[in-house]
Amino acid sequence: MAFRKRNVPIGSSVNSVIQPEQLTPPQGTRPSPLTLHPVTSTGTPSLDEILGGHSGLPLGSSLLIEENGTTDFAGVLLRFYAAEGICHGHILHVIGAGEGWVRELPGVADEKSSRKSAGGSGGESEKMKIAWRYESLGQAGERVHRIIIPAILSPTIWPQCASQPANFNRFLHALRALLRQHANRVTAIMTLPLVLYPRTSGLIRWAELLADGVLELTPFPHLMDASNNASDTGGSKEDQPQGMLKVHKLPITTERGEGGAGAGNTLGDDLAFTVSRRKFVIKPFSLPPLEGDQDAQKEAGQLTSKDVEF
Repeated sequence: MAFRKRNVPIGSSVNSVIQPEQLTPPQGTRPSPLTLHPVTSTGTPSLDEILGGHSGLPLGSSLLIEENGTTDFAGVLLRFYAAEGICHGHILHVIGAGEGWVRELPGVADEKSSRKSAGGSGGESEKMKIAWRYESLGQAGERVHRIIIPAILSPTIWPQCASQPANFNRFLHALRALLRQHANRVTAIMTLPLVLYPRTSGLIRWAELLADGVLELTPFPHLMDASNNASDTGGSKEDQPQGMLKVHKLPITTERGEGGAGAGNTLGDDLAFTVSRRKFVIKPFSLPPLEGDQDAQKEAGQLTSKDVEF
């Protein structure tokens, strides 16, 4: 007579148990600390911090960067975004710009001589220091695609028919549908000059509605001219704000709205940006103290016991 253990199906074995498949995240991505949605870095750490607390741009979302004046500070953010994708092996799709725009991308940061002497093989594992460290995430699964659209609707790049409402809205809807169809491996950032199309126009209103995130850069009046561009910024002015940044819309990935931002919600905050040759920094804006107040504080600090009466 044969016996068998209870609650064990006949014909089952340990080897027949199906192990859950472990999905490897794409290279250059990590889960959002809020929603666990996969996000990727924009190449600018301070920009990652203000995107609704996600610490990056969620996959499947788009970001519209508007800029007042004739400067190209938004183009600096776009080039950091493209360079970050190259370092992580992402596929770039640059729309409208030629090879000259690609040649202006920032290069990989040089390693120190002490690290070079330790070994040349470890240099490729730490390519750029402007974003997270992805070495602990393992090998990549699917490759991430980055859609880059510089100076959309600019007559120097785009044909005149692109500014027609029917064509422009069709393009925006197609881009949004593409991002939703491939929500786990596509992101998009586009810049738009407001000098020709103000925010009150119908084209820009549609662009803001169909984009997942909207930022507006406003350089200070003495920098509105293209002659005072980001490339002319010297080291002595590195800590001085060069303009204001306003967050109009944040990428939404949950029903709570604004990505469940909470502490990461930057809507309505007074933010300023500073551009140097190597980085783009966004930080809270605060007015410096007046010179008269400083003199009064110095005089108040020089009071002696003779000036105090009881």
